[in-house]
Amino acid sequence: LVVGAGPAGSAAARTLARAGVDVVLIDQQAFPRDKVCGDGLIPDAHRAMAKLGVLDEVMALAQPVKHLRCIAPRGGRIDVPGTLAVLPRRQLDLVLCRAAAEAGARMHAPLRFIEPLEDAGRVVGARLQGHDEDRAPREIRARWVLLASGAVPQASLAAGVCDRRTPSGVALRGYVKNDAMVGRITELEVAWHRRLKPGYGWIFPCRDGVFNIGVGVAQSHRRDALGRHRMLDVNLREVFAAFTEVHAPARELMEGGTLLGELKGAPLRCSLEGARRSRPGLLVAGEAAGSTYALTGEGIGKALETGVLAAEAVIEGWRLSLDDDA
Repeated sequence: LVVGAGPAGSAAARTLARAGVDVVLIDQQAFPRDKVCGDGLIPDAHRAMAKLGVLDEVMALAQPVKHLRCIAPRGGRIDVPGTLAVLPRRQLDLVLCRAAAEAGARMHAPLRFIEPLEDAGRVVGARLQGHDEDRAPREIRARWVLLASGAVPQASLAAGVCDRRTPSGVALRGYVKNDAMVGRITELEVAWHRRLKPGYGWIFPCRDGVFNIGVGVAQSHRRDALGRHRMLDVNLREVFAAFTEVHAPARELMEGGTLLGELKGAPLRCSLEGARRSRPGLLVAGEAAGSTYALTGEGIGKALETGVLAAEAVIEGWRLSLDDDA
């Protein structure tokens, strides 16, 4: 049973299904669905997608990019070449989820993870709740449960694999359509500035004159004198406004563009902090395990890789058990 059909969960489900494992994949939202993210695909994501056999399909939809542009607080710039692209998560996650289903995973959504089923201290399945909260929860028995439920901690807390409720960081992003900026913003731009401290801003070009623009604050929660994690006194909308003031491309993008929908925020779980990665019968992958990169908030490639690694661990154990039975 794979809980969560984002990059980590879909990568795990596809890997397992391709190996002949019987897989059920669930998500609490029906697909396609929106996801707050920078949408940047850096080399680790490309490698993982090639391994999963979905790279060509993703790149047929994505905006290719040649450089990551890092902009320092005083304006210095470094362009780092690489295999890069941008694809909104609504499209990317649908491709990955379909690929898992095409490999043989059985996808069910919306279906929410409530708690694990346990037998003698080992996880042996999960209790799940459908969209209709009035209906009785259902149970699925499974030899392994892979938890890939993202940064929101409710599922991890219920499964007993979350050491802290608060996130490592927070982010706010929106989509802006501005045809005049096509050809002017062509790189993955990440900017640091004293007005954004302790955060950063980004602009990533999508297709059709649409740009993903946002701000993030790493280490947004600190321990107080009593050992409790408290959020810093940071207003993300104010950080976003400051980004559009101090970074000229952001200012031009917003002044001459049309915001598509609302600015949306989301938590980040970074640096493998605050989560346990396993317990008997259960493995954790993706942002639920804190796999997102703290410096820039990039997490898609890490989610894909950890999903594949978790699946490969299960497959190895499955094959060893077959050898023992033989």
